[in-house]
Parts: sequence; structure tokens; C-alpha cells
Amino acid sequence: MLKANYITTAEFQSYNPEIDFSNVPDATISGMIARGSRAVDNYINFSLFTETVVNEKSSAIINSDGDLVLFPQKLPIQSLQSAVITKGSYKMNLILTDGAGNPVYDIVGQRIIFPFQQMQTTGTFSIRNFYQMRERGFYTVLSYTAGYDVIPDDLKDACNLMAKDIWARQANPIGIKRMTQGAITMEYSQNDGDSDMVSDAKQILENYARRNMAGY
Repeated sequence: MLKANYITTAEFQSYNPEIDFSNVPDATISGMIARGSRAVDNYINFSLFTETVVNEKSSAIINSDGDLVLFPQKLPIQSLQSAVITKGSYKMNLILTDGAGNPVYDIVGQRIIFPFQQMQTTGTFSIRNFYQMRERGFYTVLSYTAGYDVIPDDLKDACNLMAKDIWARQANPIGIKRMTQGAITMEYSQNDGDSDMVSDAKQILENYARRNMAGY
């Protein structure tokens, strides 16, 4: 998984003008952004920036139309370099293009679909059509390119919220909600769940989170 900060220190500062950053080193801010970025990765179950993933074991199914449906882990899918159906020591390589060099698969949202009528393979075992594998257990090994060349603004906002929550917890580690001087009254937050910032970030990330193939 490619690890990177999804917003810069300057962006974090501009998103949060109410925070006084005058005595805070950039390295400290960058560290909080890094933790916020990893929180984003952990929630959606993949990293955001574009990279080529090599030899990833992936789930796959044969749908009711007899098409092979692949579910790469990283999104959004940009291109497919190789796909191998594997069962034990047997391997079957999927041919990705036709005689004119056109892809024989479709990228549809979170899936790569090989239509049954365009199946072409090479390898140590062969089948006439994908239907023959519908009731059999198998997996695929994929090499593909996926991710964002430019991080969408709403994902930057989610990263900012995650990092800001980390900032708030470090600034107020014991969770004081209200404090007065003199008689010294302290009130502690009773919320053991996510903060409002984390909840808002997760609401944004729900639109991007990697879903498994259950219910396809």
C-alpha cells in the first residue's frame, strides 16, 4: 500500500483558520496529517494515490450471465496488465485484448468484467466457458493500475477532519468539555465513540470505501 499525505501542511492550516499554528513546527503538522491519511486508508481499505499493484490475490465470481467478475482491492481501477485464474497448481491466463488490440474486458465501478462470449485463455488448464467454474472455488492473481492522480476535494476534506480530530485529542488528552477557575469545575466528555469530526469524515468516505463482493 502506497503511503502518502493527502493534504499539505499549508492546506491543513488554511482549512482550520481558528487554530493558532504560530508556534507549531511543520513537521508536527505533517505527522498529524500522516496519521489522518492512514485513518482514511484504513477506513476505505486502500490507499488513494495512483500506483501499479502487482500479483494481488483477488476475489472473483461467475455471474448469472456467465461473465467473470473480478474485484481488485484498490480503486478507482485505471487499467489491467494481467489476470490469472488459479486453482491449486493450475493456472489459466486471461487474454486481455482482441486481434485489433482492443480490451475484451470492461471496468465497471469496483469491478472488472470479462464477458463470457469473449473468453480467451492460455495456461495449464482450459475451459469452454466461464459457466464451468461457477460452482468451483478459485481465485485470481491480478496486476493492475489504480488510484487517483489528483485527490478529490471531498477526500481531502475527510483527511483534514481525521487529522483535526488527532490535533484536538492531543490538545485535550483527558477530554475536558468545560472548565472554570476558582472553585475549579471540570466537566468531562462522556462520548466513547467517534467524535463529530471522525463521524463526518466517515460519512464522506462511505462513498469511496472498498466493498466486498457480497450481495453482487
